[in-house]
Amino acid sequence: MTPPTLSLEGLEVAYGTRSVLRGLDASLSGRAIGLLGPNGAGKTTLINTILGFCRPRAGRVRILGLDPREQRDAVLAAIGYMPENDAYIAEFSAVHMLRLLGEVSGLPRRAALERTHQALHLVGLGEERYRPLSTYSLGMRQRIG
Repeated sequence: MTPPTLSLEGLEVAYGTRSVLRGLDASLSGRAIGLLGPNGAGKTTLINTILGFCRPRAGRVRILGLDPREQRDAVLAAIGYMPENDAYIAEFSAVHMLRLLGEVSGLPRRAALERTHQALHLVGLGEERYRPLSTYSLGMRQRIG
């Protein structure tokens, strides 16, 4: 049986004496999971805990069956995170930016370029791939992410 995408059991996270997350229990499945909530609700703290950057005071987190405290590298290799603010080089095209990121991640130049074109077609940006990122809408930039 496939484990849930995200499993939280009695999760508690604190910064010093200030408790931020208390008693979270959830089991979520799916290819993509989004977090919605008001400012200060703990969304960023939860993401940082899932990624293994924050240690829980109590409880347990599993992402794809992995424990981020003990298997952080595997967690970071297996999941993607789209932050609220992007960090693109506005003058670059999507092809240039994604190919560069692929190379920085260790792909050979040719493989990075092939994967870039495949990914852009997959997210519906094949026709727009050579335009400067500064001309993209917010939604288009999110698809690049």
